[in-house]
Amino acid sequence: MFSNWYSKFKEHTIKSVVIPLEDEDFVSYLTKDSPLILPPGFELPSFNSNQICPVYSDDSDNEDWSDEDSATHPAEEQKEFPLILNQIKSAINRLGGVIFPKLGWSSPKDADWVLSSSSFKCTTPGEIVMLIKSSTFTTYDLTSPYGLCEDVESPKPDKYELVVRKWMDIHPGSEFRCFVKDKKLIAVTQRQHRVEYKHIIREKEEIAQEIHQFLSDIVINKFPSQSFVVDLSRSQTTRRGFRIVDFNPFGTMTDSLLFDWAELSEGKLSENKNSIDLLTSDGVSCGQFRFVGEHMTIQPSDYLRYGMPQDFYDLSVGNDPTKLVDFLRMKTQNQPDSSEDEDETWRLPEEQS
Repeated sequence: MFSNWYSKFKEHTIKSVVIPLEDEDFVSYLTKDSPLILPPGFELPSFNSNQICPVYSDDSDNEDWSDEDSATHPAEEQKEFPLILNQIKSAINRLGGVIFPKLGWSSPKDADWVLSSSSFKCTTPGEIVMLIKSSTFTTYDLTSPYGLCEDVESPKPDKYELVVRKWMDIHPGSEFRCFVKDKKLIAVTQRQHRVEYKHIIREKEEIAQEIHQFLSDIVINKFPSQSFVVDLSRSQTTRRGFRIVDFNPFGTMTDSLLFDWAELSEGKLSENKNSIDLLTSDGVSCGQFRFVGEHMTIQPSDYLRYGMPQDFYDLSVGNDPTKLVDFLRMKTQNQPDSSEDEDETWRLPEEQS
């Protein structure tokens, strides 16, 4: 969980504020599968006439709604959460007014489609709640983050936390994911694994050496787990050349990017033409640094499918055959009755050409 490591590496990571989510009603609201209606006070930013999205007011925009609709679908009374609302507002102000939200483990990286800006950059409590509530990843954090763990009694956490991080523009070509197994760095991959970056290819030996040095000096001996995954951002504005972005579990729940979890778990990395050896200070090979070294066509985002209804995605890839059967049955039932067509004579199926 974020709060377990933030204090240990505070000077090497992005400034953040951790807000404990102790109100069970608020956690229940975030996980409830219902229309996204924001609680009172969780406002969204206003838009002026020069922007794409118009301003909506509570007074005039309801004129088109009929009394019949209001009676059929009465508005659900929203519970207020003044404490968490004030904590979020205070955190946003402390961090300069523009932030990036996440929970204890995951960020809502699959839900950028829900905001008009298609970004994770938030300035109001309403934007934060919309991202968290619309994300599959953060919902998993709130319901069963320990689902793949064998040494815990319940998949649910004993505490929840909202993390508000100061917004920082990080170039995707500067991010790297590092895999540490039994306190030893065994693998590094560029974080954006679908794009070729010329500077990574050009500076690969230097990057690999600097990452190994940073992790050996700053991270590995201080982090409490024997095996873990850490994301770094290379930056010339930091004292040691890198900024810690986040930590992740060493396991299949974390994306292995240019590696495969079978080889990472066994510690036996296969040969790869777009890689170089990671070297210790003594010049001994200890793993691989992999990068995208071939010209690639434009690739879709890994999170594109999260911007469409789950049923649509299941139908497109065949994940759930029962949904396909239901869809075909619905299509058959909705077909017009041929007997109502006066221009066509009904015939037995075998007689139709």
